Amino acid sequence: MYTATENGALYNGTASAAIGNTYRTGNIRPSLTTSWEIGTDLRLFDLLGLEFTYYVDDNKDKILTLDIDPTTGFSAYQINAGKIQRKGFEASISANPFRSGSSGFNWDVALNFGRNRSMVVELADDIQTYLADFQRNETRLEHRVGKEWGMLVGRMWNRDEAGNVIIGSNGIATYSNNQEKGTIQPDYTGGLFNNLSYKGFNLSFSLDFQNGGLFHSLTKMYGLGAGLHENTVGVNDKGNDWRDFPGAYTLENGNSGNGRILVPGVFANGTPNNRYIPARSYFYTALQRDNINQMVLEKLREVRLGYELPKAILGRFIKGANFGVMVSNALLIYAPAKEFGVDPSELENIWYEGGQLPSTRTTGFNLRVRL
Repeated sequence: MYTATENGALYNGTASAAIGNTYRTGNIRPSLTTSWEIGTDLRLFDLLGLEFTYYVDDNKDKILTLDIDPTTGFSAYQINAGKIQRKGFEASISANPFRSGSSGFNWDVALNFGRNRSMVVELADDIQTYLADFQRNETRLEHRVGKEWGMLVGRMWNRDEAGNVIIGSNGIATYSNNQEKGTIQPDYTGGLFNNLSYKGFNLSFSLDFQNGGLFHSLTKMYGLGAGLHENTVGVNDKGNDWRDFPGAYTLENGNSGNGRILVPGVFANGTPNNRYIPARSYFYTALQRDNINQMVLEKLREVRLGYELPKAILGRFIKGANFGVMVSNALLIYAPAKEFGVDPSELENIWYEGGQLPSTRTTGFNLRVRL
């Protein structure tokens, strides 16, 4: 048996060492990745280019840390297990739609596009699910055998075959635990780069885009639950404010008071829901059980406007110089999470954000010199 030690606190002025909480046998092997790919690079008269690559990677003997009974003296142990297969493609198209020389209008454009899928082929003989991480409110990141890598698992509202939310007798949507919400992997990613120039001036900008993939948002969850977001303000189908003090609650008509919300859905027997609930019960309790966010975005990553300085002022040792103004992280053009103040391209973790600070935009000047 092999166990790692670490420096402990001084004991009466004497140095001490503590055994770590992870049990290690000393038999852990390095992970092994085997891969193959096929691709092409085509060019047509320096006007059009196409690059395409298809790849398959097999990642074996992944080092996993698993929980262990604390009565053993350890809280976790390491093993070699698993096979993760990653496959996908990357494509890039570049073109020069206009080419008029240094004194005319020129336009260079490049588009790249990619898709990658990772599947959990196997873990260990007695392991079908590996808990990678977890967050509040029963939301977990798991790797499940036979499923896509990075599965979000947690609470979800129950629905009937027609897709209607099933409402309980208390007027709140019913839910089930341990439900697969979907993978964090995007359907595709890509970018677009443009460079336009005319008589010494040049404008370049790049766009990023991504579609698909899920993430867990604490900003959205607490913004709705605490009633801080504008979506928590509104009126019900009676024209009354959701936050009005509710009147007497009766089973016959759902609610005889002014306030409360009617959650769209049906009871278990298929009849439409007619029971109003307080705003807090909906935004704080019910919505937190169905927190799903799409990783969809279009972003203007960088913009630069430059000017090629006249050679007459550069001197004999400088072939060229370009002075420009640039803006980085310029604009989040579109993202469903934007209304909650979240930029999906800047998550602090691959699968959740835990209270994102406002995005920052950087503006500056630069000088490019060619010798």
